[in-house]
Amino acid sequence: MCFLKKIVVPLDISSAVQLNPPTILDLEHWACPSFFDSTLNITEDMPVSLFHFSLLSSTSHNNRFAIKNLNSTTHLSLLMLMLSGDININPGPYAPKYPCGVCNKAVKWKQQAIECEGCSVWYHKQCLNMSDEVFEALQNHVSYTWICTACGIPNFASSLFDFTDSFDLSNPFDPLAASPDTSMESVNLENLELRDVHHPTSSPKRSVSQGSKAKQKSKCKPIKFLNINCQSVKAKNDRFLVKLDTENPDVITGTESWLNSNIATGEVIPSCYQVFRNDRSSGDSHGGVFIAIKDNLIANEETDLMTETESLWVSIRMQGMTLMYVGVFYRSQVTNTDYVKQLDSALSKIPPQASVWLLGDFNLPDVDWEIFKFKPGGRYAGPSKAMLEIALDFNLHQQVKEPTRLDSILDLCFTNSPSFVESVVVIPGISDHEAVIVNASVKPKLVRPVKRKIFLYKKAKFVDIGDKIKSFDEKLTPDYINAKTVNELVTEFNQVILNSMDEFVPSKMTSSRWKLPWINNSIKKDICKKKHLYNKAKKHGSTAAWDAFKHFRRQTDRKIRKAKREYVHDIIGGSLESNNTKPFWNFIKSKRQEVFDVLKTKLMCLTTNFVQYLPTRTKKIFLI
Repeated sequence: MCFLKKIVVPLDISSAVQLNPPTILDLEHWACPSFFDSTLNITEDMPVSLFHFSLLSSTSHNNRFAIKNLNSTTHLSLLMLMLSGDININPGPYAPKYPCGVCNKAVKWKQQAIECEGCSVWYHKQCLNMSDEVFEALQNHVSYTWICTACGIPNFASSLFDFTDSFDLSNPFDPLAASPDTSMESVNLENLELRDVHHPTSSPKRSVSQGSKAKQKSKCKPIKFLNINCQSVKAKNDRFLVKLDTENPDVITGTESWLNSNIATGEVIPSCYQVFRNDRSSGDSHGGVFIAIKDNLIANEETDLMTETESLWVSIRMQGMTLMYVGVFYRSQVTNTDYVKQLDSALSKIPPQASVWLLGDFNLPDVDWEIFKFKPGGRYAGPSKAMLEIALDFNLHQQVKEPTRLDSILDLCFTNSPSFVESVVVIPGISDHEAVIVNASVKPKLVRPVKRKIFLYKKAKFVDIGDKIKSFDEKLTPDYINAKTVNELVTEFNQVILNSMDEFVPSKMTSSRWKLPWINNSIKKDICKKKHLYNKAKKHGSTAAWDAFKHFRRQTDRKIRKAKREYVHDIIGGSLESNNTKPFWNFIKSKRQEVFDVLKTKLMCLTTNFVQYLPTRTKKIFLI
């Protein structure tokens, strides 16, 4: 026999129901009204909204309810609720998913509408009486923003309206009022209805089938930070680019870049990143920091936060017109306490409500970041204590918990928003330091990449194109030509050509995903295996496991260098021998940011044997 194990009643339980666990209620008693007359104590005016039942197979009749005075109507309602299962509230009238902020009607994807940057409410263009020029300007320029009138007014404190009784609200023109019926006293405020405006969280999209929903990506994709110690990003450029290809980070904070003014940014970092550098200008060149941010994020360098330290600050625009500040800091072992204290002046200039992410190589091995204390007798006592004070003053939480060099945690990540951190993973680096991956669930303002349509003329149906053009030619009779102007005829002919290309010429859209062309599936499998060996070595910590990882890492690096040489020699070099210069210039274009820098780099990462494949005129340029 089935019994009710639990009844949850959302009303005053202390006065209506008294439970003695475990509570078992026999279903046979529910069918008997006399049971409710003697056991329930629920009044007529008491709301009974929702009951949740869970069934239990048992034969025990102990520990029953103490509920009194239930009439037949309530008994029938309870019985019907029990048999109906989950109860859904009445949905009421249809509410559009994306209502207009003015007319409250649905904003559809085919209609011209605009979203407020502040409250994410959509508005019809016609409801705003917005001109076509303004609408096109907001649509074509990503840097332009628009906010509604509700978000544009100041935010008054609610306490301001508590003092309205003390104001002198007398009107000297009361005798001129029309009639008592039109005064505010005659208005019944209780009968006024306030419209419930639904605030959408994203733009309206075309409805898709159930099968394609699984292919849709998450709207809130976390930002991936890569904190990496390079020790010459140019000398280790192959391993650095492979790291970018496999991890695909959104923000890169690099320390010990060893860059100078003679090394162009395009030589070492792909053009799909916005790069901000702070190279070491004097003394030993073994330093320097940089921040690289994906080009789909809106970023600006914060020069006001610059100090005499090897640090760099960049602001990233977030949704809702807020900023996230990302900083990189490098402290060499010869710096003193005052060097670290300069971070205080930079952090004090950041708005208190802004999100701060400070990453880098701090070289503070003897700090216990779990309890935020310096280990007695440790090294660098002054800089360590200064950094602890700065972290406590600005509410910065250190997120890296695993060693990044031997047994020390040197590469750190501080943030005043620890709740946004999804995961922190230490991965193999490109120097004697390990790299750190931080995933943060923040919502930046994204810039949609501009994609270009490419026609595949090798697969075109030229016969069908000719037939369509011939049919247009047959339509050009003398009377037809005389009835139209020259511009109209040219426009019509161009439209026929474009329609023919769309119909009979296959096309594809350019991809915004950057990738290395010589990284094939075999190399990707080796990279995954290398990660597996690294995790295994970290888990066991044995010398044999670490030796196996290092041996396989060397093999993978040799395989990557060999694949790059074959790509350069066979594909690019072979194309130049056949007078096909397109692969060569595509490779050069992917390595550049300025044309002058490319010509000055003398083929940059290419091997010296590549020069022999160049034409005579081009070879002279690179041999200067």
